[in-house]
Amino acid sequence: MLNIYQSLLKFINDGDSVILGTLVVKKGSAPQIPGSSAIFNAKGLLTGTLGGGILEAEAERLVTAPSAGINLFRTIKYNAKIEDDTGAICGGEASFILDFSPQKHSHVFEQMHQSLSNGLSGYLITFIEKNHNIKRYWLQEKDPISDELIKFRNDIVNCNKQQAVVTYQLENGYLMIELLQAAPRLIIIGGGHIGQALCHYGHMLGFEVTVLDNRPEYVRAEMFKEAKQLLIGDLTDSMQALKLKPDAYVVIVTQGHKTDYAALLACLQADVAYLGMIGSKRKVKLIKEDLLKKKFSTQSELDTIYSPIGLDIGAKTVPEIALSIAAELVQVRRSKKVRNDVAMIILGAGKSSRMKQVKMLLPFNNETIIESVVQTALNSKASHTIVVTGAYEKQISQQIKHLPVKVCYNADFEQGMLSSVQCGVNNADAFEAFMVLPGDQPLVKASTIDRLIDAWRRSDKGLVIPTFNGKKGHPVLIHHRYKEQINHLDSNIGLRQLFHEHTDDILYVEIDSEEVLMDLDKPDDYKKALKWDAKSKK
Repeated sequence: MLNIYQSLLKFINDGDSVILGTLVVKKGSAPQIPGSSAIFNAKGLLTGTLGGGILEAEAERLVTAPSAGINLFRTIKYNAKIEDDTGAICGGEASFILDFSPQKHSHVFEQMHQSLSNGLSGYLITFIEKNHNIKRYWLQEKDPISDELIKFRNDIVNCNKQQAVVTYQLENGYLMIELLQAAPRLIIIGGGHIGQALCHYGHMLGFEVTVLDNRPEYVRAEMFKEAKQLLIGDLTDSMQALKLKPDAYVVIVTQGHKTDYAALLACLQADVAYLGMIGSKRKVKLIKEDLLKKKFSTQSELDTIYSPIGLDIGAKTVPEIALSIAAELVQVRRSKKVRNDVAMIILGAGKSSRMKQVKMLLPFNNETIIESVVQTALNSKASHTIVVTGAYEKQISQQIKHLPVKVCYNADFEQGMLSSVQCGVNNADAFEAFMVLPGDQPLVKASTIDRLIDAWRRSDKGLVIPTFNGKKGHPVLIHHRYKEQINHLDSNIGLRQLFHEHTDDILYVEIDSEEVLMDLDKPDDYKKALKWDAKSKK
């Protein structure tokens, strides 16, 4: 879908008259999924696909018809019989829209292009009214939601990476939300024959390719025409300059075991989606043993390395080996667990009885406490944010209505904090783990949250607790496998019961700041937090 919008923007900028076709609804079996798009002109299909066959043929007929020019919405049924000469027998149906004036929203497509070029994901939101009028909006993934889209906030935040396109039928038409992500980066360390072949495959598969090598003769532009970036020099320095993010895929295919070792050492601490190193089982074993012996790495870090690299397809030649690596990249990329694994649950349901005023709405950091905590979560590596409300549900919901978070109301808030945890957990089914952060801890930094998530991803533990000087704090991270147990904990004990019963599954992470201990129960706590925050910014 991303490439089709890039092509569309180019056609528009070149002054070409084009029509954008988009599959909006699918019921039962049909060749494509909602969001599949194609670009036409008055002569027929230019690029992309709505699903081929009779659906695309009907779209071409409509765009080339003498009466073409007005937006059209059509439904195709795949209910032909086996003996029919034409039609399809899938048994489902598909509906598509033809937008004859996509240039009206060129500013939206330009915003989308700029965001994705800067590595920022977002939502393309399309309203299709009953009169076939089309409205489009672009919203960056963690940006505040405009007033016009506020009522669709939960629909937007529920469109996560596991289901990138969601369509809702409204009273006056359809709402389609597409989550578009910036192209993931493929970092190829080594410009030899395999690196060259992998660069080609990676580009075709939608990766933004960077190639680096310490040998200038192996990193020439004519050898890597499809790479976006070429780096020459010391491998460690080059890796540090890249500032790897969680969407990066790193493949080590250098000229020998020494450079492979150096490259691997430079990558081990990075939080990336994929880290693979070429080599025989013996070579890999020796390198890992040496890293452990010298305490350059932990066993859990080494366990995350894909090596020997690539899917086992019996590859022998250079193109086959590169293909096997590319296939493994696709497998990891399509995995549901790739960096969409942690939901943040913010607890804001309490009565603030000791504060003697609504503490979630107290000023903090040029906004309210609850807004500050939510913004911290949105700026972290948490994939999704859920705010649990209770005593002051209306006031808090109104205060954060512009933020891309899911709000759930805990009707049992007077039963204590555990009931709010349970409410949040039961709204986080799509995630492998969840973090619990009291809404009255605005001093917790996004970098602290990231450190806890990174530690969990690199360990085999199901519970993570931050500590400061040996004291346990928040937020805590809990694997989804404990969901049912959480729903049956003693409300008088709360999460402490879970941690007490699973001490062998806890990873303690020492934080060098008391932020993880500082909650705001009383007015004196609030005053102390304001002073602490002001001091930390000097």
